[in-house]
Amino acid sequence: INKIYPRSTHPRPSSAPTRQPPTLRARIPPPDEENERPATMSKPFDYSKWDNIELSDDEEDCHPNIDRESWFRMKHRSRVEREDREEADKKRIKKEVRRG
Repeated sequence: INKIYPRSTHPRPSSAPTRQPPTLRARIPPPDEENERPATMSKPFDYSKWDNIELSDDEEDCHPNIDRESWFRMKHRSRVEREDREEADKKRIKKEVRRG
């Protein structure tokens, strides 16, 4: 740094002039003649319907009255049946495409 800026001319952050950012203001239209009130921007969103939502941090997948092993067997069986149906559909579609 000293090779580029000699110590005597090195700019210091404290000596730099500070600039204030420009103030941004929304332009509000003049009042209407009918109601003598300025027009509002947009109606704020009403979040009150979410005030009484019951949230649960329960991460259980199955109902408490179903034992876990039975739940896993049932999920596995439904997954295997779904995969078999999808495979049969793929074979049927390929067969129809070959004929067509």
